[in-house]
Amino acid sequence: MTLKIALDSVVIHETPLEEIHFDTNTIAVTFDDADEKRWKLTFKPYQAIQTTTIDCYPFSNLVIDEAIDENGYFQRYLLEVTDSQWIKALQDELRLIDPHATFLEKAHHYIFPFQDIVVEIIAWGYQLEEVY
Repeated sequence: MTLKIALDSVVIHETPLEEIHFDTNTIAVTFDDADEKRWKLTFKPYQAIQTTTIDCYPFSNLVIDEAIDENGYFQRYLLEVTDSQWIKALQDELRLIDPHATFLEKAHHYIFPFQDIVVEIIAWGYQLEEVY
């Protein structure tokens, strides 16, 4: 799995107080950053969502060099998997149902490494907004 920072302008707080809301078209993830500002990332359209408790996730896989600060501490960012096996598996399933569908070619695999859970989302993209 190859990772990169998808959004480097917002460092996720170590206790982010995350909230996740979704319906059939949209996923909205709200959380605090390291300066205790509240942010909302809205993913639309999305194809999949998965949450895993931190105890059951190989968290060390998410520690990448780009996320280590000048003092050697891991900073939490929204990450992107650039060679996602999950997207490939979804594409394989989609081909069985509709061999001409191409919408998953626009999809990205995003990961939120929160304090207690890891949230993974397959979506075309996201919109960032500060919540006041």
